Amino acid sequence: MKRRSSSHSPGLIFHIYNRGNNRGVIFHDEADHLFYLLVISEARVKFGFKLFAYCLIPNHYHLVIQVGDTPIYKIMHWIQLRFAIRYNKKYAHTGHVFEERFHSELVAKNSYFLELLRYVHLNPYRAGLAKGLLDYRWTSAHSYFAPPGEIEIDSDFPLSVFSDDENEARTRLREFFEAGITESTTDPGPAPDPLHPQKDAWEDSLNANYKDFGIAAAILRGESRTRRVAAARRDLMRRAYQAGISPHTIARHLNRSISLIYKELRDPELSA
Repeated sequence: MKRRSSSHSPGLIFHIYNRGNNRGVIFHDEADHLFYLLVISEARVKFGFKLFAYCLIPNHYHLVIQVGDTPIYKIMHWIQLRFAIRYNKKYAHTGHVFEERFHSELVAKNSYFLELLRYVHLNPYRAGLAKGLLDYRWTSAHSYFAPPGEIEIDSDFPLSVFSDDENEARTRLREFFEAGITESTTDPGPAPDPLHPQKDAWEDSLNANYKDFGIAAAILRGESRTRRVAAARRDLMRRAYQAGISPHTIARHLNRSISLIYKELRDPELSA
């Protein structure tokens, strides 16, 4: 089980996820989905958090939330309790509805944040429930690309990363999400610790690389060998090495062979 963060400070972003007890179904029908989204919407107003993404799969869910003054554990306790009370009454169920209280990971506003949004929105595709980004009803993809969607979300920041023009931003964000169908559909991995960035030289290198090239880490780890991606990949290797990260660690992060990393660090003309 991944760690559950107890830290609180206004502005922290969390990836929240949970599944049904014993991996059981928690969203049986349309009414269950709609009620959970209603509860989230009410909580968003009540507790003043920002909702960047959601995805409801029959036996689990994902949320990406930026908290305000209220700690995440209070928000999630309120949401899950309201849903569980209705669930138990509707299905004459006793015992736990969810497997855990909830799982949470701190997330920084960097390239990992964008990878996480893509990961959440492509959950239905990976689960075999959809063939495309907008084929599944119960994600916030519709709120981003076919508004208004089922509930209101806070899309301004994710869109602003791609462009100041809203239409262009939506187009580019959608392209980024859909590229994940062929580039990478796996878990983006453990989140870097935004409370201690000085301890994470890899994350510092990744952030600097993303600022210069605008290419997400998932793409750099993938199979793309376009000139721009290869240049970004080479740059990241060198930044990381100069920051004191070992070639073996760089190889693991980039899903590359150690021999390729050594060659690239010796010869700047070799392709990544």
